Amino acid sequence: MKTRLTELLGIEHPIVLGGLYLVGRAELAAAVSEAGGLGTITSKTLGTPEALREEIRKVKSLTDKPFAVNLNLFPSSTPTPNEAFIEVMAEEGVRIAETSGRSPEDLLPLLKAAGIKVIHKVPGIRPSALCLPVKR
Repeated sequence: MKTRLTELLGIEHPIVLGGLYLVGRAELAAAVSEAGGLGTITSKTLGTPEALREEIRKVKSLTDKPFAVNLNLFPSSTPTPNEAFIEVMAEEGVRIAETSGRSPEDLLPLLKAAGIKVIHKVPGIRPSALCLPVKR
């Protein structure tokens, strides 16, 4: 099925695994990507930029299909090094970020400069036009 989302992200099905704290690891992300959706690993789960780098490399060893990295923007009692995470994502060639928690406005310049597409996760009740089939 071709939709604006599948064409934008280079995936087969308009299915996106959202960032799941403590669950969004390489094996799950790679399985979703291999099935034609967009798998996502969760940076906050990994905690440090180097752990994120290792997890990105693990995903790449399991699939050659697109995947995303979630950047958690929720308030937290522990620091979240999102700028360092973005640097690692850029160095490792990650092309898609999913943000959640608050507006990613302050991080957009870094993400855009690295050529990373941004999906901001917002709960809603209406289906997105991105998920509707493309009319030809």
